[in-house]
Amino acid sequence: MQGAIKGLRTIIQNHNPNALHVWCFAHCLNLAVCDACEATAEVQDFFGTVRSLVNFLSARKRTAKYVELQKSIYPKERIRRLKHFSNTRWTYHDRCIDVMLKTYKAVIETLQFIMSDEADKKICDMAKGFYKNLNKFSFIVTAHLMKKIFSATTPLSVYLQAPDMDFIQAMKLVKATRQFLNDMRIDDNLSNIFSDSESFCTSLDLEEKNMPIKRTSIKKKMSGEKANDERLLSSKDRYISEVYNMTLDKTLMKLDDRYNNAENVFNEISLFSAEHLLLKFATTPSSFNYICKWLSSTNIDQDSLSTEYNLFSNNFKNFMKTCPEISENIDNNTKIDEFSHENNSSDNDSLRSNDEDTNAFKLLDIFKTLSNTGMSAAFPNLYLACKGICTLPQRQQVLKGVFPN
Repeated sequence: MQGAIKGLRTIIQNHNPNALHVWCFAHCLNLAVCDACEATAEVQDFFGTVRSLVNFLSARKRTAKYVELQKSIYPKERIRRLKHFSNTRWTYHDRCIDVMLKTYKAVIETLQFIMSDEADKKICDMAKGFYKNLNKFSFIVTAHLMKKIFSATTPLSVYLQAPDMDFIQAMKLVKATRQFLNDMRIDDNLSNIFSDSESFCTSLDLEEKNMPIKRTSIKKKMSGEKANDERLLSSKDRYISEVYNMTLDKTLMKLDDRYNNAENVFNEISLFSAEHLLLKFATTPSSFNYICKWLSSTNIDQDSLSTEYNLFSNNFKNFMKTCPEISENIDNNTKIDEFSHENNSSDNDSLRSNDEDTNAFKLLDIFKTLSNTGMSAAFPNLYLACKGICTLPQRQQVLKGVFPN
């Protein structure tokens, strides 16, 4: 609990004012995804339909028919089952959409079988309602839209829940995820989602293969009014404006809101990484606002810290070569690979290996060099900043409770 008055955060910071509070990254992402799933009425209806469909097909007889049709339609693929939604584990939404799209024909034929074979009229009407919704083109586009969003957020969520998650690397992945979602608004990516949806509907011979043409009523211009009633006449344009863009905008906005405080802190901490120092990134005193405020008890001079940082970064390679145990790693240093969203696997070993293999030397090595070579006298403010940052755990710690017998 945070507790601004008497919570755990306040108790700890009363004993140690330098204690840094950061919200759980994985929890922040779940909240952002939760907001995305409720961004518009269209998206809410989509998830409501999918949730009800999963519950509807979970009956034993209907599940047996669904499995039987999978065996006949996809004989070379393993049997899949629709995942139930969870209010806390949003990766289940991704898995459910993935299974539904991969077995869409089996789901459609299962509903057709229930409509023709079911004696209970109530069950038959429910099947007709699901069948009608699953044949709508807007439903297919929304499914592909959310699948694309989840393809970015699910791998990030898996990494953020890893026991050896690195905070600096996590912020880089959050930024990469945000950029990926922002790029979805590009016309080419937008066209790809609609073309994929049209191909999907055509391959399954669904009733709607593109956005239906709907007559738009225009309000009569009354006397004294100067503005005309201007509305988007195309169903596709209305969907892009009212659903597609609004969902992406709300997701991006919530990501910014949830990670804004942590981003400010970790952006400044990342300036002390070897990767940034090698780039000789010029700083100003304002570049260290949060660090100087956080380490206020050490009396770091903000202007002097900026000057020392620029001087140290310009001669970083030469300074670090004075430390023999890491000098051989400097020339072999490579930048961290950009996070790829194409891999939607639950295995996050590749994310951790990138962080472990490419960071040839850590901030602790830089701090040791400043301390062992006597450069702390030449860079006193830089030394104090590095010392304070080194007290932070590089990775999140998992507390395991011990219960009495």
